[in-house]
Amino acid sequence: MKRLALRNWRPSLLSAVVTIAVLTAPLKLSAQGSWTTVTPMPVPRFDLGVVTSGGRIYAIGGNYTVDYRPLNHVEAYDPATDNWVAVGPMRTVRGAPATAVGPGGKIYVFGGHDRTLNTLNTVEAYNPATDTWTHKKSMPTARAFAAAAMGRNGLIYVIGGSGTIGGGGLNTLEEYDPVADSWTTKSPMPTPRTVLCAVAFSDGLIYAIAGATRPGDALNTVEAYNPLTDSWTPKSPLSIGRYNAAAALGPDGRIYVIGGYNYGALASVESYNGTKWSSATAMPTARYDLGAATISGRIYAVGGYGNSASILQTVEAFMP
Repeated sequence: MKRLALRNWRPSLLSAVVTIAVLTAPLKLSAQGSWTTVTPMPVPRFDLGVVTSGGRIYAIGGNYTVDYRPLNHVEAYDPATDNWVAVGPMRTVRGAPATAVGPGGKIYVFGGHDRTLNTLNTVEAYNPATDTWTHKKSMPTARAFAAAAMGRNGLIYVIGGSGTIGGGGLNTLEEYDPVADSWTTKSPMPTPRTVLCAVAFSDGLIYAIAGATRPGDALNTVEAYNPLTDSWTPKSPLSIGRYNAAAALGPDGRIYVIGGYNYGALASVESYNGTKWSSATAMPTARYDLGAATISGRIYAVGGYGNSASILQTVEAFMP
């Protein structure tokens, strides 16, 4: 999954933007079924984690250069003011981590890779109320490009990923208990995958969506995990294969899969109603390696990497 060649990105720009809080007028509401471009992230990046907690979207870590140089930087977006602000940084720099919100709104960050391109098994948790990070028990399996979601039982499931940068996909599924700070290995995913998405759906299942078994192999595979029975079930596939996409549960209760890569960056969006996938309005900006989260009735697509060989700070909001 090597990306396009040389980018005109200067690491020295980072110090100039990490402390910027972008002040703008309140967000103009978009019409139903349309996208609106909102205030960009201060720090352009891809392979980042994006979650919602406590009325804000958090953009976590990620890479800011073509050669996979990761950050520990974290920024929070308030949709009420259309404003970004830097918050407490992670204790560890991480590119391509898996992220999920656990009980009580704490944010958990799993694995990723470091600046020497070694995959990580370390875990840390962020408390938005105190703006502090805490180390947690490490995953049994070091990996990057995994996906994570919390089940109805309050446990977090970390799915797939890759044990090496550019390596093949894993079928590993590990369950994290935030209360006990402990790990349990569960039934493996039927299709080994990396650079996939995961969403907890209204049926109580956790959906593992798209990804790649090996570099460049874009899959349309969807498999759902049942935490009650520790079992997997195949589901309706996407209309096209894609990897490095983003996914989120929309305000209308559908799963949305956004962008990704398949012989180029994608702008297309698909939604799932529990039975089948259908096309939704495409993003204005085609991209992959992005993140997505839902808040205040909208789905936000954050950052990523575009067809123009650029690392993006673009943020676009979709109202289903």
